[in-house]
Amino acid sequence: MKKVLLSLVILTMFVACGKQMVSEKLAQADSLIVAEKNDSAYMLLSGIKESHLATDEDRAHYYLLMTRASILTGNTVPPDSCINYAISYYEQGKDYSNLADAYFYKGYLSLRKDSLPETMFLFKIAEKHAKLSEDLLQQYKIAEAISYINGIGGKYNLQIKYAFLSLKLASILKDKNRIAYSLGRISDSYLHLEMKDSADHYAKKIIPYIDDIRKEDLPYFLTIIGNAYKNTDTTKAKWYYKKALSYQELPSTTEGLADIYYEEGNQEEAYRLWKRALSICDMSSKDNIIYNILEYDILHGNTDNVLEKVNEIMDIKDSIQDKLENDTLKDLQLRFDHEVEKHELDQKLNRSLWAIAGLIALVIAIVIYVLFKRYQQRLLWTQTQIQIDNYTTQIRRYEESGADVKEKIEELQAKIDAIMEDKSQKLNRGLKLYNDVNNNESMIRWSKEDYDMFIDYFDVINHPIVKKHRKEHKKLTPRTLTFLLLCSMGKSDEDIRQIMALSPEGLRSMRFRLNHDSN
Repeated sequence: MKKVLLSLVILTMFVACGKQMVSEKLAQADSLIVAEKNDSAYMLLSGIKESHLATDEDRAHYYLLMTRASILTGNTVPPDSCINYAISYYEQGKDYSNLADAYFYKGYLSLRKDSLPETMFLFKIAEKHAKLSEDLLQQYKIAEAISYINGIGGKYNLQIKYAFLSLKLASILKDKNRIAYSLGRISDSYLHLEMKDSADHYAKKIIPYIDDIRKEDLPYFLTIIGNAYKNTDTTKAKWYYKKALSYQELPSTTEGLADIYYEEGNQEEAYRLWKRALSICDMSSKDNIIYNILEYDILHGNTDNVLEKVNEIMDIKDSIQDKLENDTLKDLQLRFDHEVEKHELDQKLNRSLWAIAGLIALVIAIVIYVLFKRYQQRLLWTQTQIQIDNYTTQIRRYEESGADVKEKIEELQAKIDAIMEDKSQKLNRGLKLYNDVNNNESMIRWSKEDYDMFIDYFDVINHPIVKKHRKEHKKLTPRTLTFLLLCSMGKSDEDIRQIMALSPEGLRSMRFRLNHDSN
C-alpha cells in the first residue's frame, strides 16, 4: 500500500514538473519572439507536444505562439481552429495583450486569403484591445498593418492617418528602424495622393536613420530616397538606386533607374532595365512597366505584340480592381471607429453618472453629519443651560431665605463658572458679536456660524427669551431669530435696519413672515 502511495506522489510530482516545464518553455518562446529571434522560438515550440499541454492557459498560449512563430518564419501555419481557441480563451480572461495578438495574426491569415474587409475587421478589433493593453509596440505593429491594408485598398487618406500614428508610436519607443518604416509609409501615401513635394520631404527624412535600418530592409528605403531625388537631382537618385541594387534587386528600384536612363537618352539601357523589372515585379506595379515597354516598342517599330500587351494591361487593372473593395474597407473602418467611440462615450457617461451619484451621496452624508453634530451641540447647550438655570434658581432661593448659606452659594457659583469656562471659547466669540450688536455695528459680513454663536451666547445670558421665541414660532432661521433677539434687546426699527442691513421693505417682510409663522 505504501509503495502505491509513493508511486502516486512521484507521478503527481512528475506531472507538476512537466506542467511547469511547459509553461517555462512557452514563456521562453514568447521572449524569443519579442527579441525577434523567431527561428529559435519556432524550434523551441516545435519541441513541445500538444499532449503535454495540461491547462487551457498553456494550450491557448501555445496555439498563439505557434501561429505567430510559423507566420514570422514562413513555416506551415496551424489550422484556424488553433488561433480561434486562443481568441476564445483570452476573451474570457480579458487578457488584452494576448487577445490583440491573437486577432492580429488571425487577420494576417485572412490577408493571405485576399480577404481585405475581413482582414481589416480583425485588425481593428486587435487595435481596440491593444489600446486597452497599453502595449505601445503592439499598437505600432497594428497601426502599421492597418496603414498597409489601406494602401492596398487605395484608401490613402486612411493609410497616411495610420502611418502618422505609427510614426508617433515609433518615436515614443525611440525605435529608429520603425521610425524609418513609418516615414517610408507616409512618403508612399503622399505619393499616391499626388502630393509629390510632401512625399519627397518625408522620404529625405529617412536619411539620418540609414545606418540604423536592418540590412534586409535597406533596398526598400534606399529606393524611396532615390525616388525623392529622381526629378531634382538625378545624380543622387542614381546613387541611391544603385546602392539599393547592390543589396537586392527590387522591381521599383530597377524601374526608377530605367526611367532616369530614358530621360537621359539612354533608351536601350532603360528598355533593358524595364524588361528586367517586369520579370521580377508583382501584380500591383506590373501594368506601369508594361506600358513603358509598350511605348518603347511602338517608338522603335516593334508592333508585333502590341495588342497582347494592351490586353495584359487591362487584365491587370481588372484584377487589381477586384481586390481593392475600396468602399467596403472605408465603411468598415468608419463603422468600427464609430462603434468604439460610442462604447467609450457610454462608458464615460456611466462613470460620470456613478461619480455624480457618489458625490450626491457624499454631500447627503456630510449634511446629515453636520445636522447631527449641530443637534448634539444644541442638545449639549440646552443641557448646560438647564444646569446653569438650576444653579441660578438655587442661588436665588438661598439669597431669599436670609440664612447664612454663603458657602453653599459660592459652591454653586463655582459650578456655574466651571460650566462657563468650558464654553468660553465659543462664548467669547458670541460675546464679541453681542457687543458689536449693542454698538449697532452691521452684521453684513456675518457668516451662518456667526449667527449661531450670537444666538448661543444670548441663550446663555437670557435663556428664557430664546426659549420663548422658539416656542412661539414654528420655523426660525438663525437670521429671523436674531431679528427677534434684537427686538428683545430694545433695538428700534431703524437700529435693526442698520444692524441687519435691511431695507424698509425687507424689515416689513420679515415682520410679516414672523406674524404668520407664530404658533
